Amino acid sequence: VSIDDDRAIIGARWDDDKGYLSGSAYVYDLSYVEVAYSATSLAFGGITVGEQAEQAFSVQNTGFANLVVSGLTLTGDGYTAAPDTFSLTRAQSQQVTVTFIPQRDSVYMGELIITHNGTSSPDTIGLSGTGLVPEPVYSPDALQYGNVQVGQQVDLGFQVQNTGEGVLNVADISATSSDFTISSKILQVDPGQDTTITVTFASSEFRSYSEHLTSCGAKVTVTS
Repeated sequence: VSIDDDRAIIGARWDDDKGYLSGSAYVYDLSYVEVAYSATSLAFGGITVGEQAEQAFSVQNTGFANLVVSGLTLTGDGYTAAPDTFSLTRAQSQQVTVTFIPQRDSVYMGELIITHNGTSSPDTIGLSGTGLVPEPVYSPDALQYGNVQVGQQVDLGFQVQNTGEGVLNVADISATSSDFTISSKILQVDPGQDTTITVTFASSEFRSYSEHLTSCGAKVTVTS
């Protein structure tokens, strides 16, 4: 074995005890930088607008010298990646996480460009994803309780259906009057599915009541 600058020379010789000699030598470039990736593309599929999804891939140093990743550059909207700089010794690996957050109903195509000190730089990881939008439909859009005796209560319900492609997340359903009680204030409705919400009206005094239930900009009118 001998070392000459950035080269390592390893040799072997075999003697068969009959006067015949044979051998071989291998030269290794110790300055050689090579990188391997666990994935060449990331497909996020359909993600509801405003929600986020994460996928990760690994970067490995398969060369002899240190691998220095000096930057990650993203093309296309909706994607972020971290960490954007790191250094790896021989055989070390680093996980890179890509986050996808769609902001509109659209197909998102992009690339993650990885700049490093290897001969293959820059390398590219393909990115794809789709933003999906939920579409709530309320039926009926008004609840009529009619005449309710003071101290009594009546239950009526309305249906929330998601006719869109994204998951419908209802953060809060609220009423300004304490005379109306809502069975479910937080819910999640998958595409093509529906759920029923019950609203209980308990009259506390003799008068007419009118109320609006609100959630995420949608409105259901309740009167009695």
